[in-house]
Amino acid sequence: MFVDGRTLEQDQIRQYDLCIVGAGPAGISIAREFIGRGESVCVLESGGLRFDADTQSLAAGEETGQPFFTLVSIVLRYFGGTSNHWAGNCFPLSAIAMGHREWVDAPAWPISLEQLIPFYDRAQNLIGLPEDPWDLSHWLTKMGGQVLPLKAGPLEPVPVQIKPQRFGQVYRDELEQASNVHVHLWSNLTALETDVNAATVRRARVKCLNGRTFVVQARRFVLASGGVENARLLLLSNGADPAGLGNKHDQVGRFFMDHPRLVAGELHPQVDARPSRAFLTMRNGQDKVAIQYRLSEKAQTERRITQSAVALRPIGPEWLPDRSQSLPIMSYRQILRDFKHARVPDNFGKHLANVFSDPGEVSRYVYSDFRYGDDQPVDHYRCYVRFEPHPNPASRITLSDKVDALGMRRAKLNWALADGDRRTVRETMRALAAQVGRSGYGHVRSFVEEEDWEWPPDTLGGRHEMGTTRISEDPSQGVLNRDCRVHGVDNLYIAGSSVFPTVGSGWPTMTLIAMALRLADHLKQSGRSYEVESVPPAIGNTSSVDPLVRG
Repeated sequence: MFVDGRTLEQDQIRQYDLCIVGAGPAGISIAREFIGRGESVCVLESGGLRFDADTQSLAAGEETGQPFFTLVSIVLRYFGGTSNHWAGNCFPLSAIAMGHREWVDAPAWPISLEQLIPFYDRAQNLIGLPEDPWDLSHWLTKMGGQVLPLKAGPLEPVPVQIKPQRFGQVYRDELEQASNVHVHLWSNLTALETDVNAATVRRARVKCLNGRTFVVQARRFVLASGGVENARLLLLSNGADPAGLGNKHDQVGRFFMDHPRLVAGELHPQVDARPSRAFLTMRNGQDKVAIQYRLSEKAQTERRITQSAVALRPIGPEWLPDRSQSLPIMSYRQILRDFKHARVPDNFGKHLANVFSDPGEVSRYVYSDFRYGDDQPVDHYRCYVRFEPHPNPASRITLSDKVDALGMRRAKLNWALADGDRRTVRETMRALAAQVGRSGYGHVRSFVEEEDWEWPPDTLGGRHEMGTTRISEDPSQGVLNRDCRVHGVDNLYIAGSSVFPTVGSGWPTMTLIAMALRLADHLKQSGRSYEVESVPPAIGNTSSVDPLVRG
C-alpha cells in the first residue's frame, strides 16, 4: 500500500521488519520479493508518483574534476527512480570484468559470474527481455540484420538488448495492493541512527518537504538510492562515528565510476563496401537490438587493458542532415512520435518553433526519409568508444558545505579518470583499425593515437553512478561484504550499482537488478534467524506506533 509521508502524525514512530530506502529498480525489485510474506516492509521514496521539481532539487550538488553531468540530472526522485528515464540498454557483465586482473588495481568480485547467472535470468524476466537475448545469430536471422563484413579478430559483434522498462509503472499496482509492504511517498531519509558502537542501525529519521518528520524502526535496513545518494547517506549518518557509517577505512564514496564515451575516430568504408545502417540497430515488433563491437577477453588480456566496445554512428553525405544532432529534426521527429500515439507533445510550441527555424533542413530530412527509409545513405561512421574505467580512489563522493531544503549537506562529486583509461581507448582503436584494414572494408582514422592526447570536451558518461560502496571481502578495500552488508554493521545492506567493484563496459541496470534479487534472497533466508534487541523510542508519540509492528 502507498502512504503519503506528509500526512502522518508528527514524530510518529513506525516499526517494520525491513526498511528499504529508495523505490527505483533495485528497491522495487527487493520489495516485490517480500509481497505476501510474513515480514512487514517499509519503502521510503523521496518523491511521489510523478516528477516534482522541488523534490528533484534535493539531488543537486557540486561537480568538480573531469566535466560531468550535473548531479541533479542523473537521477529522478520519484517512484520508479532512474528507470523513469532509462534508455533500456541491457548487457551482462563478463567473467573477466568480475575476476582478478593484475593490471587493474581493484578487488575482484567476491562472487563469480556463474553464481550471478540465475539472478540474471530473473532480472531479464523483470525487465521483460525476450528469450536468448545474447544469441547474435538468432537476432540476425529473426530481424534480417547484418554485421560489418570483417574478418575474425579481436573485436567481436555483440547484441545489446534495448527494453526501457518503467518499474514505477509496471509494478505500481503490485506494491499498492500489497498489505505487508508500505511505500512511503514524499519521505526523505535524513540519517540512520545506530548504537554507540555504530554496530547496529536502530532507526531511520525521515523528513518531508512540508516539515513533517517521523521515525522508522526496523530490524534490517537496505539503502537503494543510487551511487551518489547511498554514499551521501552513509557519510551523513555520523552520529556515532564522525567519519560516517561504514567508513572506518575511508572507503565510502571512493571509486565513483561511470562509463566514459567519446568519439575516438572515424571508419571510412571503401566505395564498393556498400555501407549500411543495418550494421547498427535491428527492430522487429517490440524487440530492438543494437550491435556493438567488443574487444574479446583474450585481446584485453594480451593488451592489459580494461573492457571496451565500439558503437558506430552513421554520418550521411554532406547534403543529408544529421538526425542525431539537428535540433529542428529532433523536434520534428518528437512531434511525429507524439501524434502517432494521439497525444500533443510537451512544449509543442517550442518544438514547432524549432522546426520552422530551418525548414530547408527539415525538408531535406523528410525527402531522405521518404526516398531511402531505414536504408539511409552513409558516407562514414563515427566511432564511439565506451569503456570500463579503472577504479580511481580520487574519483569520489564527499559532502559539500552547502545544504538542501531539508538542511542536509549536499553531495560533491569529483569525477577523475586514470592514465590507464587512455591506453584502453588507444588500444581499442588500434585493434579496430587493424581488423578493418585486414578485411579490406575500408580504413580507420584514429583521434587518439598521439601519446599525449587530451580527453575531448564531449567525453561524458552514461549517467551511471557506480562503485561508491563497493563489495570486498577485505574491509580495508571496500564498504560491503559479499552479501552486500556494510562491514562492521550487522543489519545494514546496500543495493544498486554502487556495490560494483569493477563495472565492465556495458550498462549497469540489469546487473544491479540481479544483485538486488540476490540480496533479497539472502534477506529472506536469514530473516527468521535475525533478531535485534528492542529499541526504546527515540522521540515521543509512542501511541502512534504502526500496527504492523512485529515483536
